[in-house]
Amino acid sequence: VIDEMFGFRQADYCWASQQRYGAHIDEEYAEMLQTLALPGRDWHYNTSGRRSRLQITDMRSAAKGWAKWLVRNFESCSNETEIIMSRCHVIYAIMRGEPIQIGEM
Repeated sequence: VIDEMFGFRQADYCWASQQRYGAHIDEEYAEMLQTLALPGRDWHYNTSGRRSRLQITDMRSAAKGWAKWLVRNFESCSNETEIIMSRCHVIYAIMRGEPIQIGEM
């Protein structure tokens, strides 16, 4: 019901959930970064060298808007300026028009 309310495409699966928990190659992360981030910006990495987040100030306007919408309505957190990878996958799915099921997340 909530997916219909927001106009998300009905599907038997949630592309965003698959992306959140799947393994990715560098090219996939590069494509996601190009879609979400301003030119010349990069992921922030943790101490193990793994991608951990994007700063909201590094994001394109549309991605920034979706990030704020997602955090404020569905995945609330105390820090809206650091968009962790799991949320980046959802924003990327929304911007690509992929099927998502908000109720599953």
